[in-house]
Amino acid sequence: MTDTTEDLQEFVSTHTRRAELVAKSVEAIRETWRMCSGEERAPSAQIVSYLLLEHHPATLDKAISITANKIQTGTLDMDGSGWYYYLLGVLRNISTQQIAPRPLLTTDDVEEVSG
Repeated sequence: MTDTTEDLQEFVSTHTRRAELVAKSVEAIRETWRMCSGEERAPSAQIVSYLLLEHHPATLDKAISITANKIQTGTLDMDGSGWYYYLLGVLRNISTQQIAPRPLLTTDDVEEVSG
């Protein structure tokens, strides 16, 4: 079966729109970190994108705000990887406390955002 030009155009348009939404989601989550931590530094877009492979954006945003608040209070700092492992623990705890929605991204989406 051969795709028509219109089918291909629709596919490219949908894919482009999805990539734009992924990039906006990643930046919104990074902005949550900045607001909650009081720091300009935030986890890289690549880290956030990969975490979106496993977690729904709302779940990740909640975990980011909890972890960033620990940065703001001085309980954690962004030097080293302690904050990252703390974030993973928060994500695990949130996931076990609720039935988390499925991730919205695939590995193709992450490669597009980080590449």
